[in-house]
Amino acid sequence: LSQRYVVVLLYFSTRGRRWKNQCRFLSASPVCDWHVSVSVLEMGVFCGNGTSSVQQIFLENNGLGGGPIPSEIGYLVTLESLTLFDNDILGQIPSTLSYLTNLTFLDLERNLFSRALPSELSTMSNLEYFYANSNRLTGPIPDLGF
Repeated sequence: LSQRYVVVLLYFSTRGRRWKNQCRFLSASPVCDWHVSVSVLEMGVFCGNGTSSVQQIFLENNGLGGGPIPSEIGYLVTLESLTLFDNDILGQIPSTLSYLTNLTFLDLERNLFSRALPSELSTMSNLEYFYANSNRLTGPIPDLGF
């Protein structure tokens, strides 16, 4: 699957047309240009220097709702940082996040995620920071090796 397709799925599954800032999503520009400056923050999709590989998605407090995060997110194998802090995303956290072996930072706090955290998250050996407080999660917390 293409990176563009996966990011578009995220947009539509989280009611992208209602986001506070569209961040150039769905534009004809390359997916690496789907970001904007908002106050002192850069928000949107970011790629590595000189590459076309998505390395960061930063959509903090941007009005994302509905959900869930599409399972296809696991195809963004170059992703190193995913920040969806302070939105209204519903559903279960997808187990396919465990496919993101380069992910070091995952911030899903202050959303409406429910059910248990996927046990597959325990396989994410590069994950250094994980935030999921202030959700509706239940069940055991997988051993993340911290």
